[in-house]
Amino acid sequence: MSQALYRKYRPQTFKDVIGQDHIKQTLLNQLKGKKTSHAYLFCGPRGIGKTTLARLIAKSVNCLNQKEGDPCNECANCRMINENKALDIIEIDAASNTGVDNVRDNIINNALVSPSTLPYKVFIIDEVHMLSASAFNALLKTLEEPPERITFILATTEIHKVPATIISRCQKFDFRKVSGKEIIGKLKKITEAEKIQVDLAVLQQIAANSEGSARDAESLLSQVLALDDKHITAELAELVLPKTRFNLLVDFFILLAEKNTRGALEQINVMVDNGIDLNEFFKNFLEFLRKLMLFKIMGKLSDFDNLDFDQNIYQSVSNALQKITALEIASMISLFIQKNEELKNSLIVQLPLELASVAWCERKKEVAVAPPMAEPKKKAPLSEIKPLFSATLPQKKSEPQLNGANANLELDEASLAAVKEKWPIIIKNLREKNHSLALTLSIAQIVSFSKNNTLTIGVKYKFHRDRLCDHTNQGYIEEVVSKEMGRTVTLVCLVDDKYEAKRILTENAQSDNLDNVTEEDAANVWDLAVNSFGSDAKQ
Repeated sequence: MSQALYRKYRPQTFKDVIGQDHIKQTLLNQLKGKKTSHAYLFCGPRGIGKTTLARLIAKSVNCLNQKEGDPCNECANCRMINENKALDIIEIDAASNTGVDNVRDNIINNALVSPSTLPYKVFIIDEVHMLSASAFNALLKTLEEPPERITFILATTEIHKVPATIISRCQKFDFRKVSGKEIIGKLKKITEAEKIQVDLAVLQQIAANSEGSARDAESLLSQVLALDDKHITAELAELVLPKTRFNLLVDFFILLAEKNTRGALEQINVMVDNGIDLNEFFKNFLEFLRKLMLFKIMGKLSDFDNLDFDQNIYQSVSNALQKITALEIASMISLFIQKNEELKNSLIVQLPLELASVAWCERKKEVAVAPPMAEPKKKAPLSEIKPLFSATLPQKKSEPQLNGANANLELDEASLAAVKEKWPIIIKNLREKNHSLALTLSIAQIVSFSKNNTLTIGVKYKFHRDRLCDHTNQGYIEEVVSKEMGRTVTLVCLVDDKYEAKRILTENAQSDNLDNVTEEDAANVWDLAVNSFGSDAKQ
């Protein structure tokens, strides 16, 4: 029977252990100085080296020719331990020996007996959190005052279940998940030793699926190597590896970032046809989004998950992240978490994922894209109509309403003319602070400028008004306008629910002797401007 890879390539020295440098250095210093503790507590996720380091400590304290804290693996004691023939190295699975009687017989009574062949007797208790309360109490006294030449090493994946009295009597070390880069490096060494060529994409997929567990990665690699081929490609590895691939996560995110509803739905159904577990895909996608959100706020893409990115994937993710903010990613996470709960009870397995995709893509389109532009009537060329942003409100007409109340303000025509003249410069300067906000402002209509330095602008849609009147955005606009006007300017934004802006545009056009301009022509100009904004937002 062949030996499992994680056993065959178990580290035999401290330098072979990956991912726990902060712990290895401390232990090596203790071993070199002959200042080891009587009790250690190793805690952390599964498969990251807790038991391996415990065995290395047991071997090193008993080694006859220790090398800078590392065991030599050549002396009689090291060979005895490597061959599992050392009676003084006692490994106990606490999950199978939970009771107080087992602790008393296997640990307490055994600890009273001096080592038989080795200098030190070492107890390695795995999954120690599984011991009962009475078993912990029985162990407590021995752990506090152990006989000479006795070392206890406790390991657990659930430190919160270990009593504080036990923790306080041990040197506690917190193990971390192994980075993807380190896992890939270890897998490369194994494939070289096995003389089998495995594509880097396969190793990356194994590292991603292992979730930081070196042992899980080695188990997955053993399944891949069982395909018994001298060159294992990504396509061949799909026969045994979980079908949720990293490329699918990237592709799906890009489709959502681009609001490509059709593409997202097509990918979902392709995944279903290919037998991909959507529960697993949901879980991986949420984790992927979380990492993207953290990167967007504070990280570097090259450090993302510590994986060796393929250059194409790197560029694809970078481009997609330019189209979405950290807040939008957070909103996407919330939406998909909500739909993930529905996935468990859905009669149609892909429906919750489809609903989440449609809700995200179409909701964003409502904000970013205006209604289709109506076809203009051929009564007057649109090019002859004065541009929308230059339209003004005649003094003889009443002011539009703001939140249902009349804004009876005395107009300042000189300032109004000045702000219209400086409007392109204002938008250009605002673009340096916030590009998308400048686009929104570019389709706003200058309505009036009052003598109390209040600039009133009009927009067609409420969501445009909400964006411009956001506290931060309004501050940006007022700052830029005030700088250009040389005075402190207050911004007021109106929503023209009754198409007041179109009527104003028509009147201004007629005042310029464009007799054939109708209200519908003016509406077409407005739609043209809004539609142009939508196109810019897409780019």
